[in-house]
Amino acid sequence: MITSELSVYQNGITGAGPGDWFGLDAPDGDAGAWVEAPVGSRYFRKMGEGGVWFTKVSATGKDNDWRPTHGAIVQTVAVADFTDGGAAVGTLVLDYGIPLGATVVRSFLLALTGFTGNTSCTLTVGDGTDPDRYNTGTPSIFTTAAGETDLGAISGTAYHTAAKSVTLTATSGSDWGAVTAGQATIVIVLG
Repeated sequence: MITSELSVYQNGITGAGPGDWFGLDAPDGDAGAWVEAPVGSRYFRKMGEGGVWFTKVSATGKDNDWRPTHGAIVQTVAVADFTDGGAAVGTLVLDYGIPLGATVVRSFLLALTGFTGNTSCTLTVGDGTDPDRYNTGTPSIFTTAAGETDLGAISGTAYHTAAKSVTLTATSGSDWGAVTAGQATIVIVLG
């Protein structure tokens, strides 16, 4: 059973074995249980509506001892969450970013309620520097899609040598202020 506290099992022959636990904090390789955990230990970081598994791969007492192995960043967003960037563009930085050492596999939307009020609306998912790093093209978010909306293969570098924020850029037909409705749950899969 996984708990909110690190549980390490030991025996007299092999010493401490890897343990599992969960929490809300980012791994801190030089503090408390993060240092004490044996290599191979796993930690599930709850991140909003999703979460990411981290595995301890080395014992140097640094943050990069802990590497993200899999999980998903999941956040439900609505029109009101976006900042009007002037003209046709609305932007939103997600609450959680991509951790150091993560590989982004795919991005998609669930439960899309069309971003309507204008004549069209498209979405790109980027890292603040590369506006479409986590998707290909400019998929439409104008019409409602009951199932999953695939945002295409990632178009930028999948592996992260540094943590990055995630920026959604919605572009309407003429003026972002004309977009009056819309909501979706974005899922960014890490592998």
